[in-house]
Amino acid sequence: MKKGYVITLLLIVASFIIIIIIYNVYQISTNINTSNPQNCNIFKENESGRINIVYLTDNKALVESYTNTFLNTQPYKNNSQYFNFYYREDTNINCDIYQKIALLCYNSERVKLAKECNADFIVSFADTSKNIRSSTYKNFISININHPNSVLIHEFGHAIGELVEEYITSYLPHNHLNCVESCDDFNYKGFNNNNIDGCFKGCSLSDLYRSIDEGVMRTLSSSEYGKYNEYLIENKIQELLKNKFITKQEIFRRDLIYTDGIEDNKLIGESFIYEKS
Repeated sequence: MKKGYVITLLLIVASFIIIIIIYNVYQISTNINTSNPQNCNIFKENESGRINIVYLTDNKALVESYTNTFLNTQPYKNNSQYFNFYYREDTNINCDIYQKIALLCYNSERVKLAKECNADFIVSFADTSKNIRSSTYKNFISININHPNSVLIHEFGHAIGELVEEYITSYLPHNHLNCVESCDDFNYKGFNNNNIDGCFKGCSLSDLYRSIDEGVMRTLSSSEYGKYNEYLIENKIQELLKNKFITKQEIFRRDLIYTDGIEDNKLIGESFIYEKS
């Protein structure tokens, strides 16, 4: 009788431990924040949300404007249920001007602020001269509010989709799925290249090809990625959802900074291996 009682007790304890482990794994995998700080404001939150975008500003109208632009752009529009949007006051005063040409708001204090809202992607803003470029570094986007709202779409193309510039620039990152060597190469993971918008020469380098003539990775007069680039981003979204923490580590390992600005109404920029000044 005693032996049976001990076995039963052990089974109950083991079951209880398993339940706790499963619950904790579920909490981590769904990125539920059970201790939302007082200063972390919810702008839009979905029950099935997995990818958290945190704006470092207390200007709700600004957040609404950029979020509307984001959610009205494909493929984010069709995947809107997977995104949460938060905002909080940026207690830092100034952003750096990287290489004297680009806005760079990235620093450890801002990252810490955003992490308190469980940020996957961070967006910071500054009101500076129009000739100062916006930028993306890792998962951190620095927006010059004197650029069109479409600059957010362009920068998210870098941050979440790992897309490279489709205008001509001086540097081509190693991973450049949206810039290919021939029109037959728009076939990532079985994509039918008969479905592309077109095939146009000039994509970061003059001898590579892009799949859309005037898409947002080439000009801020558009907020459209094009069918092939939408497909690439949607794949990245699904990877992020399925294996979020590994994907985040991959994001954080990237040392590129993309800088994008406007000159004579044209999108210009350069990519650099980031070096702290």
